Amino acid sequence: MGERVIVTVHQLNSFMTKFIGHNQSLQSFYIQGEVSGHKYYPSSGHHYFSLKDEQAQVSCVLFGSVANNLTTPIKDGDKLICLARAGFYARDGKFQLYILQVEQQGQGLLYQKFLQLKNKLAEEGLFAPEHKRPLPILPKRVAVVTSASGAVIRDIIKVGRYRYPNLDILLFPCNVQGDLAASEMLRAMQKIQVRDDISVIIIGRGGGSMEDLWCFNDEALARAIYQAKVPVVSAVGHETDFTIADFVADVRASTPSNAAELVFPDQASYLKQIAALQARLITALQQTNKIAATRLALLEKCRYLTEPDLLINERFEVVDRLKQRMLQALELPLIKQKQKLEQLTYRLKQSLALVYKQAEHSYFVQYQHLLATNPLLRLEQGYAYVSKQNGQKLSSVKQITVGELVDLQLIDGNLTCQVEAKQELNKQVN
Repeated sequence: MGERVIVTVHQLNSFMTKFIGHNQSLQSFYIQGEVSGHKYYPSSGHHYFSLKDEQAQVSCVLFGSVANNLTTPIKDGDKLICLARAGFYARDGKFQLYILQVEQQGQGLLYQKFLQLKNKLAEEGLFAPEHKRPLPILPKRVAVVTSASGAVIRDIIKVGRYRYPNLDILLFPCNVQGDLAASEMLRAMQKIQVRDDISVIIIGRGGGSMEDLWCFNDEALARAIYQAKVPVVSAVGHETDFTIADFVADVRASTPSNAAELVFPDQASYLKQIAALQARLITALQQTNKIAATRLALLEKCRYLTEPDLLINERFEVVDRLKQRMLQALELPLIKQKQKLEQLTYRLKQSLALVYKQAEHSYFVQYQHLLATNPLLRLEQGYAYVSKQNGQKLSSVKQITVGELVDLQLIDGNLTCQVEAKQELNKQVN
């Protein structure tokens, strides 16, 4: 066995840097993959992300000078073909690719699945604004669905304690990354659903790549959030990260700390508001008492209070005047109506007298006419009313035959006669 060769980390990393740098096949080549864990730093303009496929991933750096030539911003889920140069970052001992050129080929498989589920749940109305519930002003107990060992629960407790010292948090620990995360969070939501002491739910984790956050894109978990009895706050990743849980939750928080700020009221602020309202109330009461005292002093000097009979007598005078005016108001219309009635009565009498006079004259004329046409008067002059035995009036000899009996009505009785002969007169036509 030979002598040991011991190298420092710096020597090893320097060797790797030179080794990779001298390999010409790694200085310019094309690589295809899906963007994951994308981060952009505006101060430098650099982009840091990973390119991955179904079996592996590699870290990439896109400097601002190259990124300025992009026509479309890079985002997680994009499928790229990149001209790259391999390198080794000696300080961190990290193999990475330096992107020299970018050709966007469309969205990756995970992002396509994300969009498909998002569109499906949106069509079912799970994201509709009318289904979003407001957060309670003073929550009694807050359920947190996250990892028991992560920074999320510590941040929520820290911020919550600062804002609301009387906070009551119930942790439902579960994995928030990996294959079992979605099912564990779903079981936690089911446990919360059967309780009656929860006011609001916070579900979330820290930042990460799309793969790290993929459990929050689970359809069953999304439906459990939608069906929760109390409002749900989604606090997944950073402000730029979006998951299905963010869209279906009642409120989306940019970070877990922001979720605690939204859920827990600022007790100090409320106390200040209460103190301010209390001061305003005391000032208002003092002002009201001052005004009331001033009014009382004025009322004590009022003659109506010192001499109450004066007020009563004045009111009696007003009543008497009103009574007199009322009687006058009632009497005047009665007088006018009485005058109208007298005028109508006079006119009616005149009309009736005229009508009576006209009727009397008409009756007299008709009476004279009836007397003139009365057949009985003719009978007094020797005329007779002739009719057949059956009562038929005879006005012509043609109506009777010889030997037939006829009746003659005289002024004082009737005669029955037999016709022995008849003679017709010939009428001459002028």
